[in-house]
Amino acid sequence: MGLSPFLRAPGGDFRRLLSATAGPAIGRVAALGNRFLDAVLPSMCLECDRPCIEGDWRPFLCAQCGEEVDLWDRALEVDSGRSARVHLLFAGPVRAVVHALKYQGNTVAGARLGQMMRQSACGESLVGADIVIPVPLHWRRRWARGHNQVMAIARGFVRAGSAPGHCDDDGGDDPSGTGGRGVGPQVLHALRRVRSTRPQVGLSGRDRRANMRGAFVVCERHRAAVRGATIVLLDDVITTGATVSSAAETLERAGAASVRICAVAVAPATVGGLPRAHG
Repeated sequence: MGLSPFLRAPGGDFRRLLSATAGPAIGRVAALGNRFLDAVLPSMCLECDRPCIEGDWRPFLCAQCGEEVDLWDRALEVDSGRSARVHLLFAGPVRAVVHALKYQGNTVAGARLGQMMRQSACGESLVGADIVIPVPLHWRRRWARGHNQVMAIARGFVRAGSAPGHCDDDGGDDPSGTGGRGVGPQVLHALRRVRSTRPQVGLSGRDRRANMRGAFVVCERHRAAVRGATIVLLDDVITTGATVSSAAETLERAGAASVRICAVAVAPATVGGLPRAHG
């Protein structure tokens, strides 16, 4: 039989084998493996396993699946008086790309998602911003995955040259690779998730708020930076809006001048349950 089945879909079966073998606790190993495969083997569509020959989403989606991506690119009200700018609908091919980032360590896909956000209406949130803060994972979940997927998104979302910063309890890679040189909003792990919460789906509005109450705190070392700052709070997917609302409220209580919420995608079911905001 030879090597033909092995080489037929390196972007599909072999990448899944790599991720399954590596295990969830060493996401960085899986990420390095994906970069190696991109260099030596043709990339395959994360949604359908066809070769990624052309299209705006190459090397993550083929041209056909890329055309099936649902753009949202507008504001969504996530709480009374609070809205979020969202780029995509979390369905079909977008779900495949986000899952590759979250569960297979494909941080390059996260950087591409961030770049696309920056080029969309979400990028307007960076104008005049002082700090970009990724929504943190609880330490147990971050340890299991090996990374915080929102940090990878920040790598593409923030302009090259942004200064890094991170909290000791929820550290991450420098999204800019500059060692703190340059201009633009500063990326800080200024929030820490101190309580592991149960899934929000299926909970009432009151239960969602109660579930997230006290889930976040501002890291002591970054309190001065947060006070009086214009902040962009960045997340990957909005499902109920309770997580980003709780995180934003924590930052506001710490003295932030304003908090602008941005996310890669919103769940289609959420769109039906939350009103669209203007802008």
